Amino acid sequence: MELLEIKNKIEQFYKVDVDSKSRRKHNVRAKRIFSYVSAQHFNHSVTNIGASMGLKHDSAIYHRDTAKLMIEIGYNEIISDVYSIFNIDVSRDKTREKREELLKAMDLSRLPNDKIDEFIMRVNVIIEAYTRI
Repeated sequence: MELLEIKNKIEQFYKVDVDSKSRRKHNVRAKRIFSYVSAQHFNHSVTNIGASMGLKHDSAIYHRDTAKLMIEIGYNEIISDVYSIFNIDVSRDKTREKREELLKAMDLSRLPNDKIDEFIMRVNVIIEAYTRI
């Protein structure tokens, strides 16, 4: 898919201009999704992505990486918007894997057995809280 097609779909969905210099929430979210989808799913260069928004490549990298991080932690609005606009399921985020990695990396052997379940529950609560941001 060409950058112009991606841009038009996003602009129609959000009813904003991706080229806008506005920092309003919908404009920024549109730029993030545009940068992320263009780079990750359609293999466009950040130089071209930035130029198509009237920005430099470093801004495109920032928007792409921010969207990617939000998807990885399970930010549902971004995930559902990407699916609604492009029918791309990015919900296979790494939240569960990151939780398991975190628990494996921690040395739980020093915790008393009766406290391990409580600790895991607290880790899960923290992760869930961050996924709702």
